[in-house]
Amino acid sequence: MDGRKALKFYPRLLDIIDFYIGKGERPDWLTSKEYADEVTE
Repeated sequence: MDGRKALKFYPRLLDIIDFYIGKGERPDWLTSKEYADEVTE
């Protein structure tokens, strides 16, 4: 898995973990608009 695919998968992985153990805090870089725009390119 390359870095770009890993960064796209990371938020989904957190959602799966949150489903089982409860919603945790997300890193600032994950919730930033710049990150979201970069990943969708």
